[in-house]
Amino acid sequence: RLDQDNVWRLRSSSGLSGDFVTSGFTSASDSPSLVTEPMLFEDITGQPLLVRRHEALIREGVRSMLAIPLQIQGQFSGTVVFYWKSLHKFADAEVRIASALGNLAASALGTAELYDKQLELGAEARASEQRAAFLAEAGAVLSSSLDYEATLTSVANLAIPVFADWATVDVLDEKSEIRKVTVAHKDPDKIRFAHEFTERYP
Repeated sequence: RLDQDNVWRLRSSSGLSGDFVTSGFTSASDSPSLVTEPMLFEDITGQPLLVRRHEALIREGVRSMLAIPLQIQGQFSGTVVFYWKSLHKFADAEVRIASALGNLAASALGTAELYDKQLELGAEARASEQRAAFLAEAGAVLSSSLDYEATLTSVANLAIPVFADWATVDVLDEKSEIRKVTVAHKDPDKIRFAHEFTERYP
């Protein structure tokens, strides 16, 4: 697949050596992402598009290749590639079958990515609603009392665990010294630790 950083990365393989997989398939885009037709390499020798991978292909014993571009969500951003270890002349039927397999792969990838995007958007919407509810409740708490210490303590407690794991409130008092008003955490032992830490290292 051609990732967002314009780097080709191998996502899946079968029948290839581990050395070939790790050495030959993470590189800056060296194949045009706008290719829309199957690419037939009956002899990989001297092919300009394969120059960056030529050495790895030779070590693997690959002699011929058939690359099918994948159109995923309207963009050509992937390939399915078939390899032969002997010189191979491609029949029209082979190209049609490979293209059909590529279309199936592109369709499956597109559906999976749309589903993942839908889940991501749903999670973002829920998080946004949660933040809005938290801010509304915090606003109500802040305006509910003139006792600022009690109010700030309520807000800190309200933030756990909706907004953070910990919340502390420190104020600058009349003597220009920092004083801790409250510490909030879902674990009481953590709160005790925070108070002990503050006393030990004021």
